[in-house]
Amino acid sequence: MVPKLDQARLQLTDVIQLMSPPPLIISTPSFPKVKDFCKDTLLHASSDASKVLGDTQLLQQFFSLPIPAVELHLACIQVRKAEVLHLLALWVTNLQDQGSNKLKLEEVAKLFRCEDMNVLCMLPSDAFAKIKPVCSTYLLSSFGDAHAVIIDAELLATFCKLNFAVVEVWEGLDELSVQNENDVAVLITL
Repeated sequence: MVPKLDQARLQLTDVIQLMSPPPLIISTPSFPKVKDFCKDTLLHASSDASKVLGDTQLLQQFFSLPIPAVELHLACIQVRKAEVLHLLALWVTNLQDQGSNKLKLEEVAKLFRCEDMNVLCMLPSDAFAKIKPVCSTYLLSSFGDAHAVIIDAELLATFCKLNFAVVEVWEGLDELSVQNENDVAVLITL
């Protein structure tokens, strides 16, 4: 049974506990309401990415957020500005630096959108190198089958929105699936 929550008193630390695995609360009928409380608290605490980036305490709290909480937070943000992606990149880097078992590349890659890749590739090279495994996982899950990208108009249109620097990362992936040797060459020339 879920204890009664007072939304006015809900803190970011409470969100971390409620959304951290194993999320026993997810199976309860009241989870949608808890999720809404958490969403409101996340937006209040970290809607201004510039403020979070400039406040060590807020930044450390943001670093403590589990993947479901970060996913919930990002779902609430309509337009992802560079500061939001910088914050997300720092969150990923923090997990890597801790040697965290929490870093599941596939789960983290799902937090990103195609247009996010274009912003992330503009990070300084040392910062991008740290987040590159997540970007590579995103690119493989979205565009890993080169022939499918060529024949699917919507997927092709999305691929064509990628900056050349991101396409270079994609092109260098060993795990790309191709129907014939020209698939990658066709996509690079578009």
